[in-house]
Amino acid sequence: MHTEAGKFRYSLKTLLFMWSVAGVLLFIVKTYMQYHTSPREVNVGYYSVVSSKDREAYLCECEVVLTTNWPDVLEHRVQARRELLDRQIALAIQSVSWNELCDPALAILKAEIELRVSSALGGATGRFLVNGVILCKYSATQKSTAPPPTRTKR
Repeated sequence: MHTEAGKFRYSLKTLLFMWSVAGVLLFIVKTYMQYHTSPREVNVGYYSVVSSKDREAYLCECEVVLTTNWPDVLEHRVQARRELLDRQIALAIQSVSWNELCDPALAILKAEIELRVSSALGGATGRFLVNGVILCKYSATQKSTAPPPTRTKR
């Protein structure tokens, strides 16, 4: 037979056990959230692309770094789709007018790279993986100027 003291002791043990389990679960959730809420950087690579528009050619160089909450998954995706990713980033760099390096041009380039990278990484999954794009060591130097078109007499 259980006495009142025995019931109280039994419920106190149960209560202590439940609080211990809750504490461990809270620690696990807190650690998990802390790891996945602080963005990490994944270096995609250094790109050197010749971009030509309006009879001007520019050698455009920049290092592309992606920020993500899932660095392991993103690194795996980047390695698996390296060729497609390189091609998409080169197209993004070529699509931007580099005749003046200013903040609006760089913002357009970042948006274009982010769109093409997320598309290359798998559409909705890519958009979920990539938080943002960081451009490091960017430069654009005029490589050559094409001669103006000449008219021929007929």
